[in-house]
Amino acid sequence: MRNADQTEDGLSRSANGSAERFGVHGSAVALPDWSDLPRLRPWTRWRFPDGPTSGARDLWTLQSQAAYASLQSLGVLRQTAEHADPEFASAYQWMSAQMRRRLHTPPTAFPIWFWTRADWKWVAREVRSSRETPSVLLHVRKPQEQVLVSDFVDWHHVLNGALHVPAYGIEHERPDIYWARAEPEFDSWDLAVARGASSQREWRTWPASLRRSLEASWEHIFDPRTWAPGSALQAVAWELQAHEVVKAIRR
Repeated sequence: MRNADQTEDGLSRSANGSAERFGVHGSAVALPDWSDLPRLRPWTRWRFPDGPTSGARDLWTLQSQAAYASLQSLGVLRQTAEHADPEFASAYQWMSAQMRRRLHTPPTAFPIWFWTRADWKWVAREVRSSRETPSVLLHVRKPQEQVLVSDFVDWHHVLNGALHVPAYGIEHERPDIYWARAEPEFDSWDLAVARGASSQREWRTWPASLRRSLEASWEHIFDPRTWAPGSALQAVAWELQAHEVVKAIRR
């Protein structure tokens, strides 16, 4: 059931009918109870802005009911490594190290993941197929300096422990031009790995020179010049504050 003073997108409404962020009274933020959140429907549409506005960035994150309850009761949500897939522990540790280098906010145990630019149909499909059931999709607005943005597709090079050779330019290189440049780099890299780390599958166990080259290639995922036009962008932050929640919708 939705409260009479709550809109379909999860915003509260004042007595004069104007939409407001979830009830804020002084420093207290009252997030709606789980049963009062609107549900994700086939016709639900949210607009994903192209970039930060007035120093803040719009973000979306899918969280479990337990995480929402923690955010509601404590006013802040922080993650721990126990929520991460152990298969990708090395990739998550690398991202955490990048956050400690690049963000001017105190680190916590583990990053919280967000989308910050994506196609709504794709996001809705991801939400509906999520293993987190029940779950809630949160629209969040955080200060730009508290989030680290990267290309979602290129992030998979980190997840897979693979060399990343980025494409450059606002319109990006044509595939034939890109592969003419990138293929020799991949071939040279494969040869170097075969010579220096052929029996060691986990990249963290490779010789230092190989690890440095591999990790340096991944840092391109943070460079906006390498992001394809319209590509999905992800973001990470150390925590989520209740007062940063703009909208919420559950599945």
